[in-house]
Amino acid sequence: NGLPKDGYYEQMYPGEPGFYVRREKRFVTSTASEENKYVEDEYYFVRIKNVYFPITSKKELMDLFRDEEDSLKKYIHANKLNFKKALESSLMLTTIYYASLKH
Repeated sequence: NGLPKDGYYEQMYPGEPGFYVRREKRFVTSTASEENKYVEDEYYFVRIKNVYFPITSKKELMDLFRDEEDSLKKYIHANKLNFKKALESSLMLTTIYYASLKH
């Protein structure tokens, strides 16, 4: 339904806009200096009116929500959200706050 790949997506926030995460594990074979291991990748999406937008950074989220950019910047600063250390929670909290501004 508009998402780039088949598979399981975790609905983190069901409102409008919605926030979704796809977690994908892949097996990486060993090289001379490393052992075999599993690597987990996470992909984030914001759904607005049934269109899914991939989000990989604070900048992309702010571009998507540019109509409330000033309010979001104040919220991010006041709540000390760190998109580099805690990307998922920062994206989700910002999305939920944006939804509260729209309703």
